[in-house]
Amino acid sequence: MKHYIYDLSEELFRDANGSPAATLPGLVFGERPTWELELVDDQGNAADLSAAVAWRAAVAQDFNSQTPPMCRTSGGIVCADNVVSVPLDTCTEEFLAVVDGTRRQGCYFELRGLDGDGAAVVTVQFEVSCRMSVDPDGIDPQELAPQYLTEAQVRAVIASGAELQFSADGESWHAAQAGADRLVRFRSASSASGAWSPAIALPEGAQGP
Repeated sequence: MKHYIYDLSEELFRDANGSPAATLPGLVFGERPTWELELVDDQGNAADLSAAVAWRAAVAQDFNSQTPPMCRTSGGIVCADNVVSVPLDTCTEEFLAVVDGTRRQGCYFELRGLDGDGAAVVTVQFEVSCRMSVDPDGIDPQELAPQYLTEAQVRAVIASGAELQFSADGESWHAAQAGADRLVRFRSASSASGAWSPAIALPEGAQGP
């Protein structure tokens, strides 16, 4: 749970000593954090939230009324004295649409406390940093086929031996060597579909003893 101290009067964050703090809360797609907002006045005193009987929160990318929020919380918000606990859920299509393919997007958080008539009596707004996860659920990386032979595969190729073919003209090839043959080629005997080597000229000369 992340705890923030927010000054309602000055509309800024404060640290534990009461000094202004350069705080930029962040959200990452796929997480469901709970933010604990301690609301104070400009003297550091607890804000009076007694008029608020219901709460709602949202995160949005802009202030356009036609843009749906990236996430919204309308239930489960708990207020104890001047501390409001807000559960958030970034697992939405709207959140993904904003951050997908980007490192970071500047967005906005809003918390509203409503009275018995549904009117807003407490409003908190501040910027948030929204980011995309590098490893979202449901997308599995595809393994590449190995581009090399293992030790066992190399030993198997060697053990299978070689297949030879001979030719007199480089066009017609046969397995048994004939007297007119001038070329030889080979491939591993481990596969009938293996590639043949380039043609190699056979040594010529008088037959040895």
